[in-house]
Amino acid sequence: SSFFVLIVEDDTEVAHHLQLYLSPKFSRVDIAFNGKEGFEKYLNHRYDIIISDIEMPYENGISLFRKIRKLDTDILL
Repeated sequence: SSFFVLIVEDDTEVAHHLQLYLSPKFSRVDIAFNGKEGFEKYLNHRYDIIISDIEMPYENGISLFRKIRKLDTDILL
């Protein structure tokens, strides 16, 4: 089966390293650079797993997870 992963991380170097590490293991690994962008990507693509930094501009990881959890109780956060 295929799994889609979203990395939400404002440090571009960390985000790209995580993407390189996870890409061979999952069907798709996307990056968002802040919580607002992460939520928009989530709404458009529906991921199985979301990995997020906590402290980010525009919207922090806790707020992002709360918004997503209201819409999806099965996703791994």
